[in-house]
Amino acid sequence: MLVNLKKNIKNKVRKAHFDEILKELEYVLESKDQQEAKERLLAFINKWSKIYKYFNNLRDKVNNYTYFFKFHMNIRSYFCTTNWRQRCFKELKDNIRIRGYFHSEDSANKFL
Repeated sequence: MLVNLKKNIKNKVRKAHFDEILKELEYVLESKDQQEAKERLLAFINKWSKIYKYFNNLRDKVNNYTYFFKFHMNIRSYFCTTNWRQRCFKELKDNIRIRGYFHSEDSANKFL
């Protein structure tokens, strides 16, 4: 997802370029559908891969990063944030650490 990409590139680019890169990624996030998002993301990769080799690795992952553009705009907002997933996994890890395990598959499903 593009939100995770923002976090990942922070340590891979120079501070002088970081704000401009974030603005361009926001432009990709404003896409209306998957095709438009792919085109914008590829243009972004083509521009920045000349300076940073890290962006060359993203060419193979364009479909992964733009998959959620298949969904309606209202639903996308749930995918754009990972806070609820991170919170769920944190609670799951804490629960497993305290209990050690779930007694059955049903008890694990109840937790989720």
